[in-house]
Amino acid sequence: MDTNTIDTNTKLYVRHQEGKDIHLIWLPGFMSTCHSIKVDSIFEFANQNNYSCTSFDYSGHGKSLNHVKECTISLWIDEIQSVFQHYVKGKTILIGSSMGGWLGLNYLLNHQKMKQDSYSIDGLILIAPAVNMTKTIKEKIKNTNYEEELQLKGYFERPSEYISEPFIISKTLLDSGDQWLLPEGELGIDIPVHILHGYKDIDVPITTSHKLAAQLTSAELTTSYIYDGDHRLSRPQDIAILHRVIDNMVNQSQKYQN
Repeated sequence: MDTNTIDTNTKLYVRHQEGKDIHLIWLPGFMSTCHSIKVDSIFEFANQNNYSCTSFDYSGHGKSLNHVKECTISLWIDEIQSVFQHYVKGKTILIGSSMGGWLGLNYLLNHQKMKQDSYSIDGLILIAPAVNMTKTIKEKIKNTNYEEELQLKGYFERPSEYISEPFIISKTLLDSGDQWLLPEGELGIDIPVHILHGYKDIDVPITTSHKLAAQLTSAELTTSYIYDGDHRLSRPQDIAILHRVIDNMVNQSQKYQN
């Protein structure tokens, strides 16, 4: 397995292992990194099946440089493009967790408008996709102390149950999301899509996935709702489900080529 940095606007930390036939790309969630229980399991799964696998830390996350207060949604989507250009070829399955699901959807919708000879995105897996996350945060903090802090300091800090440090959310980040909000109505996606979501998710309501599923036009759309699953879906039984979903997606993707 290789761990490298590539030059974008800053040094970007990338985790990559080479395989054959299928390339799995993992897009982490906000304040998550490419080293976690789920990501480790995906790399192990890819190794067992001789698939290539790539993930990375967004700027302001993990081992990548920059500070999250200076980052934007546009920057992170550009970084996805840089990782694809440096590492990806052949048939690809894109897996996005939480915010990574939203970024992945935007990247795919833009990718479908362009011709790429080196790779094709042949399947999309979304785990508790935080669609339009920045808009949701703005609505939640309206008329709260967080909104006042945002206006005074340009950012606010929110405690997290997942990491020891608080989440830092800047006005720059929230405003940058406006141009990436998914529209109402149909989203023209022509590859297999599978959405996984836990009913006990208190961070991204399961209704978000209900609405998204109604918008997608894929002829092969599957939704799996895990009754006792939370936002992370990182228990052994959740990961076993995810591995089965990837297996099924690989089989489905053989019929598709962008």
